[in-house]
Amino acid sequence: MCNLLQEAEATGKMDFRATLWKLRQDRMHTVQTVEQYVYLHHAALVGHMVAGTTVKLKDLSYRFFSLESVKEGNKSTRNYKQEFEALVEVCDATTCKVSEPPEEERESCTYQNMKDLITLGKDRLGNILPNPSYRPDLIADNIHNNTYINAVFVPNLIRDRQDILTQLPLPNTVTDFWRLVSQYNVRLLVAFDTESENTDETIGEFLPKSVTEPFENDSFIIESKSAEENGLVTEISLTVQQKNVPGLDSSSNQTKKALTLLLCKSSQMDPPCVLELQEKIQARRPMNTSRTIYMCRNGADKSGLMCIQSILLDIMKLDRCLTVPLMVGKVKAIRPQVIPTVDQYKCLYRVLKLAYESQNVYNNVGERQGSSSMT
Repeated sequence: MCNLLQEAEATGKMDFRATLWKLRQDRMHTVQTVEQYVYLHHAALVGHMVAGTTVKLKDLSYRFFSLESVKEGNKSTRNYKQEFEALVEVCDATTCKVSEPPEEERESCTYQNMKDLITLGKDRLGNILPNPSYRPDLIADNIHNNTYINAVFVPNLIRDRQDILTQLPLPNTVTDFWRLVSQYNVRLLVAFDTESENTDETIGEFLPKSVTEPFENDSFIIESKSAEENGLVTEISLTVQQKNVPGLDSSSNQTKKALTLLLCKSSQMDPPCVLELQEKIQARRPMNTSRTIYMCRNGADKSGLMCIQSILLDIMKLDRCLTVPLMVGKVKAIRPQVIPTVDQYKCLYRVLKLAYESQNVYNNVGERQGSSSMT
């Protein structure tokens, strides 16, 4: 991989066959399978795509200026649109698509027919399906024997399969949603599009109406302990309790699990709003191994933007450098529909710019105050 990238930088091309032939003369068993050879091509595509996009904090201003000012057709530097289009092209070429098998295969496969029955009606949009390799399986019990939910694990700064992207519950998946929350140690919910519940019949009722009106169905009791309007966010403290399941130990169900719900009211995902929402999210985010769920109507656009933005802000604070297309591509490989437009991609950068500028303001104020106290 290193040899190929060095060759690309020096000559503007990659000769996979010649490079591999040379390496195998020194170590015969280098790249032994077709899968490894294909993976090498995919990795080379990604490496070429992200080349030159890693930026240190001290160079952020120049990077933003370059992305904003570069004109179409410039071969040495890319603007937002060119970088985004290159990212999408690489993701399309390297990501396995989640799709249904041909009709004749489904008819001849009893297992697949049973699977179709289990998942029938549990996906809001037929083109946004969970990647099976990253989908959390629900734990079945005597009442609920299905394990499917349209949700995927996504990385955070610490772990690869930590947080969760999902759609707002459908009327027939409300119980599945609360099973997901209960079974996967979720402590923070970040929800968009909930204001459409009254006009969108595909969004199921899943929250308490008020502090005095809990939500209850055949499996769960959800209570609101407090609600506070806070700018773009309504912050609600919830408790979740699962009702007893016949034939199973009920001791764990007696415990009420506490979590925080952030109802994000802004439909305008412009950089200042996104940064304000991020500050609210990061202030409430669990610090241990507990999970955060990001959800919106389709389980991808707004929730995906906020999830990726959160990761990028964390990386910027900790590593002092970051590679935006690499992180976006990592999540798009799991949920291809995240960051669907160049406008959202541009928003990621602009939020980082705002956060960096505000951080510098605070640092400068702190330095001036420290100098004043010394004098």
